[in-house]
Amino acid sequence: QAEDGIRDSVASRGLGDVYKRQILVLVSLIILVWVTSILSTAAIIFGAAQFIQDGKVSQVLCIDYALSCSIKLIGLSIALPVLLIIPLLLSFILIGIPLLVFLFIRWNFAVCAVVLEDKGVIDSLKRSWSLVTGNWWITFGTVLAVLVLVVIPSAVLGLINTFISSFFEHFLVSHILEGITTIIIIPFASITTGIYFLGLRMSKESEVSSTNFEGP
Repeated sequence: QAEDGIRDSVASRGLGDVYKRQILVLVSLIILVWVTSILSTAAIIFGAAQFIQDGKVSQVLCIDYALSCSIKLIGLSIALPVLLIIPLLLSFILIGIPLLVFLFIRWNFAVCAVVLEDKGVIDSLKRSWSLVTGNWWITFGTVLAVLVLVVIPSAVLGLINTFISSFFEHFLVSHILEGITTIIIIPFASITTGIYFLGLRMSKESEVSSTNFEGP
């Protein structure tokens, strides 16, 4: 019995080590996906802005630039959920939904401010807030339209993926279709956000120039 108890203890310890390793791998994968998503979004925004402004565009340049501001982007991606946590919790009782939407639109271009203007975490939030001032409703409408244009094709491709996978029970088919969704549809939101940010910036600059021209 004593030997059985020792064996059970060793087995449970070994099982515990396996679970710890699995949790460690899972956490590492989540962090990797999170950081990769942040950097890919930044690279796409930078590439879109460069293209619009007739600048040089290449995969290496975009990735290199995204890496150069990675610390600020990671800091921003931590700060935003912290700032939105109270409206998010209130949204479960409906009170916080308008506030959550309002703040989300106000801070929607903070990433663009980091990538395209080299702002810090706090300054990027202030910059986004400033640019949206006086343009909240049109920005809300634009963000909503982009969301619809992203969600509907994603849902359609998801249904196609489910339909095809039911005939071809192979994980490779599913991964290929998911890859198509990621490559074609998801970058669309980042591209439109970057382009709209440039439009807001130009609009604000023209307003300032007009005010300075008119004088006191």
